[in-house]
Amino acid sequence: MLNSPFHIVSLKRCCLTTLLVSLFFFMCSWQSAHADWSGGLEGGSVVRDSGTATRLRLVLRNDNRPLNQLVYAEWLNGGTDDNSYAIGYNPRYWLDDIFYLFGESSVGVDEPLNIDRDIQVLVGVGGQFLASSTQGLYAQIGVGGRSLEFDFDDDAVTQTLGMVRVGYYREFLDLFKFDIDVSGSSSSEDVTEANIDTGLSTRVGGGAVRVGYRSRYLKADGDASSQTDDDVEISFVYGF
Repeated sequence: MLNSPFHIVSLKRCCLTTLLVSLFFFMCSWQSAHADWSGGLEGGSVVRDSGTATRLRLVLRNDNRPLNQLVYAEWLNGGTDDNSYAIGYNPRYWLDDIFYLFGESSVGVDEPLNIDRDIQVLVGVGGQFLASSTQGLYAQIGVGGRSLEFDFDDDAVTQTLGMVRVGYYREFLDLFKFDIDVSGSSSSEDVTEANIDTGLSTRVGGGAVRVGYRSRYLKADGDASSQTDDDVEISFVYGF
């Protein structure tokens, strides 16, 4: 039957895959026509709590000041009922050499954390406290709104939230790069989320190979237990 859950899920995945592929070709053509923009493609294999998966992330960025812009699309394919999709736009307006205003907007699905729909908009202020050719340190604090729909609840949860984020990177011997990003958020509807993403990369011809670890924690009011998702990833990053 065309209305069966299997056909609906298959159609959804087909549409999302087509969207990501179309977005990739759009990014490539856009970057070619606009010299101020650059792009990147990251793909790799992920080992997770629930098995193995494949991750693909596409990025288009413009780092000209005072207005930086970043557009991204990512897809994590872990099999039936274990996939994640997201698209987003993150602008940043620099006030001086250190401080900036930022915005984040995204739409996604995160099945490993039981999220059927996640729409998020944030604004805030950040600071780049170290910025050299070998190391960087930044911090951000923001507020915004979020609409979450969980697979265990038919009603969407609309909430206001606060977010903090700290990140650091360091390059060694002009060959290796260590990076770490830690963030947390809490909302008016008792939804708490914490994320850590860290990795070590090395340069190779045309890009870099990165070994990374990511851990995510989510606790929602009405859910009897918290949700966690941990993975280790080996990926290749290519810039264009």
